[in-house]
Amino acid sequence: MLQHKAPITKATPEQAGCWLEGSRGHYIGAHAIMRAWDYGMPHTEDDEKIVKAYREDAWGLLSDGKIVQGQQDAGEYLNGLDGMVEVATMWLTDNVAPPGFYFVWTDCELFMTECSHTWVAGMMIVHREDLESVVAARDVECDNCDVEIRKGSNVPERYIYPGE
Repeated sequence: MLQHKAPITKATPEQAGCWLEGSRGHYIGAHAIMRAWDYGMPHTEDDEKIVKAYREDAWGLLSDGKIVQGQQDAGEYLNGLDGMVEVATMWLTDNVAPPGFYFVWTDCELFMTECSHTWVAGMMIVHREDLESVVAARDVECDNCDVEIRKGSNVPERYIYPGE
């Protein structure tokens, strides 16, 4: 199965905000996937057939012999649990979002937003007011984005709890 690859384009913090708003109606999921493709997400010819079937209420024959027929059938691939939209959103976070930012798909809209950081050390949740003392003894990372603070390092000022 042929896989399409393009150079990955990185977003900047200035691009935070709404990337796709919901006025496109039920076609918005296909637009979110195509936006990820535009930014370099690898995809297959089958992926393109599914998106085309959804957008045009058409049909497509996939490489495994399954037929995707129109919006209802293609919609399961696009919007179902762990569907193509969710995969595209995770890919954008992992590959396009700048450090400290992530993509979210909510209410049929795609946003890139700055992370509010849920700190964890192993399986332990670290409250913001305890961050400095925990970092003295353990590596800490955000559970939502790729920010990590290594054991014994200085905690950047923007993450320190301001107190009362």
